[in-house]
Amino acid sequence: MNMQFCDVCEKPLPGRGLNDSHVCAGCVANGKRRTIERAEADRVSVWPSICPSAFREIDRDRLPDPGLLDRVLAWQFGAQGLSVFGRTGRGKTRCIWQVLRREYLAGRDVLALDGFELSKFPRMLMADGGEADEFLDAAAEAPILFLDDPFKCVFSPRIEEAIFSIVDRRTAWGKPIVLTTNDTGETLQQRVSVERGAALVRRLRDYSQQVVA
Repeated sequence: MNMQFCDVCEKPLPGRGLNDSHVCAGCVANGKRRTIERAEADRVSVWPSICPSAFREIDRDRLPDPGLLDRVLAWQFGAQGLSVFGRTGRGKTRCIWQVLRREYLAGRDVLALDGFELSKFPRMLMADGGEADEFLDAAAEAPILFLDDPFKCVFSPRIEEAIFSIVDRRTAWGKPIVLTTNDTGETLQQRVSVERGAALVRRLRDYSQQVVA
C-alpha cells in the first residue's frame, strides 16, 4: 500500500487526509489558528476608526469608581443587554467602550449611536432613497448596539418612535442593547409619551443587566 504524506508538512499521514486534501490534523489546526490571528490583527487595526479617541485608553485608578469597570466587564454577550445609569461624570461611557473593544476583538461587530446621531433621524425621513429605513435596519440588526445617552437629544415624536422601534425589534429577536443614561426608569418614563413610555422602560429593564454608576 502506498504511503500518503501531508501536503503541507510532508509528514506521513496515519490514514486518509482530512476532507480528501491530504493535510494532517496538526496543519489543519495551525491553519485555523493563523486565520484567527490574522482576523484579530485586522480588527485591532480597524478599532481606532470605531472607537472615539477619548475612550480608547482607560486608567482604572483614575475612574471616579474603579469598581464600575469590573461590574461592566462582568457582562457576557447574549440576549440580555447591559444598562449603566448614573449621573454625569461617573465614567459610564469610558467603561462601556472597554466592553465593546473586548467584544469587537472577539469577532462581534458594534454599532454606536448617541443623541447626536439620533437627532439626524427626522431629516432622514425627509430624504429620498430610504435612508431612514437603512438607519433603523442597521440599528436593529447589528450584533451589538451601543446607545450612549440617547435620551439627551431633543426628544421629538420621530426620535421617540425610532428609539422605540429599535428597542422593540432588538429585544424581540434577542439582540443585546448596551445603554448608558442619566435617567432612571421613572425619569425616562416622564419624558416619553404615555403610549410608549411604560413599554420602553419595561423592555429596557427586562432585557438588560442593570448596573448603577
